[in-house]
Amino acid sequence: SDAVSEDTVIAELQPGYRLHDRLLRPALVRVAHPRRGGEGAPGTEP
Repeated sequence: SDAVSEDTVIAELQPGYRLHDRLLRPALVRVAHPRRGGEGAPGTEP
């Protein structure tokens, strides 16, 4: 992504839960990755 640096959490898809000091379910998140060379996503037409 161009707007944020790589390996940055950009969205929380599902929240995580803790009960006292115990992790019951970790959060499910979307992480930004650097774009690979090219104009768009694979398989897309300009």
